[in-house]
Amino acid sequence: MRKEDSRKYITLEAEEKTEKMIKTRKRKKLKIPAKASGGYLFALGASKLIGLCTTPLFTRIMSEGEYGRYILYVTVLGISSSTLTAMISGAVMYRGYERYGERKKEYTAASLGLSLCLIPIICTVVIIFGRYFGFEARHIFPLGAQLLFDAVLSAKIAEGRYVYSYRSVVVLSLLPSLLTPVISLALMRTSPVAEGRIFGLLIATLLLALPLFISITKKHKIWNKEMWSFGAKTALPILPGAFASALTASSDRLIISAYMGDGALAAYAVAHSIGVGLSFITGSLGGALYPWISRKLSSDNGEAAEELCGRVIVLLGAGALMLIAASPEALGLLAPKAYSAAGSAILPIALSTVVSFTVSILSLSEIHAGRSRGSGAASALGAAATLISNIVLIPIFSYTGAGFGLLIGNISAALLLYFSAWKSSSRPLIPLRLFAEIVLLTGALGAIISIFYESPIIRGMLLVIPFLLLLPSIKRLYGILTE
Repeated sequence: MRKEDSRKYITLEAEEKTEKMIKTRKRKKLKIPAKASGGYLFALGASKLIGLCTTPLFTRIMSEGEYGRYILYVTVLGISSSTLTAMISGAVMYRGYERYGERKKEYTAASLGLSLCLIPIICTVVIIFGRYFGFEARHIFPLGAQLLFDAVLSAKIAEGRYVYSYRSVVVLSLLPSLLTPVISLALMRTSPVAEGRIFGLLIATLLLALPLFISITKKHKIWNKEMWSFGAKTALPILPGAFASALTASSDRLIISAYMGDGALAAYAVAHSIGVGLSFITGSLGGALYPWISRKLSSDNGEAAEELCGRVIVLLGAGALMLIAASPEALGLLAPKAYSAAGSAILPIALSTVVSFTVSILSLSEIHAGRSRGSGAASALGAAATLISNIVLIPIFSYTGAGFGLLIGNISAALLLYFSAWKSSSRPLIPLRLFAEIVLLTGALGAIISIFYESPIIRGMLLVIPFLLLLPSIKRLYGILTE
């Protein structure tokens, strides 16, 4: 009996050790998305922090008109770059990587080559329509060069995110933010102020992108008929949507520039930067979790992806309320008092960030299911709704109208995507009821907080509710990624 007991004990001990080893391996493997998310969060958070720290400097060095001209350039660049990089966006690239497997680097080069074909077309469109919003023709050259280098960085970042090479992604995301203000300040001493900032951004991107472009084109051909065909079939249906989505996010600034001038655009830009403060969280989580969600959907494990997305939207709602509560103090730090008139736009802009994340998640599931047209149609509807709302509301309500125009556009896109999911009998990753509850609750509490604009103590006391929602969601989100 003793020998039998001894054998049983040894067997149980060996089984326990084996089970522990298996759990450890699984934990190490599944913690990669959590580490990647943390890395992207750090990079984008640090980039936002650098931008916030340098904004008070540039808003005081530059006049409102000069700062507004630079913001207009960055706005047009953002629309152009978002359209261009639709060819190398996460969802499109991930489908290519899944198809071509070990030929990922070759597909990256081919996708980059395909996207570069759009640069002359984009520059031509900007030349034709940019003058209606005050865009200067002399800025076309730096715009085209910036698009080229942005495309290179976007391609490498998409590849790095897919393989969870979060260290390289962090470096490529963070270094331009570090270099741009330093180079801009140096150029502003010897050139016109707005142009100094524009070329500072271009040179900072060039220093990183040029070696990468040489490396990519030296090892792999950017022309590949098979991969170009696959990339075009995947990306072209969402290209109008990408343009529409970028226009949705930027039409408020374009119309303010056209209606109210560069000075008003400068004030609105500072308020907008506060309102979209959560974008660094949505960007980092999106970059880390989109590949994870794609894999879960491919393995028919949508429940895990749905739970994760539900936790994230709760987290964003609570974060939006905290941002709204701190906005008066943030606005005073970032710019002179003349900029404070635009503070009324922060509430709808912060709320639109929550809705925008929902749109990106619903679009990801649509593209994954092969319904790229539904995603493109939703983005087009959102752009149209934003544009019409801004045209109607900005002349009446100025800055507040611009914020609500952005919110209306994002909600319109989200509702069409929910309709598309219902029509195809698919279950959305963020349930409609949860989406409505978060938007309504965040909007109501945000409005109450805004009433006490002059009372920081009361605003702080009202943050108890979002704080209680925040902690459990963070804990559960970490658990989903590491379980």
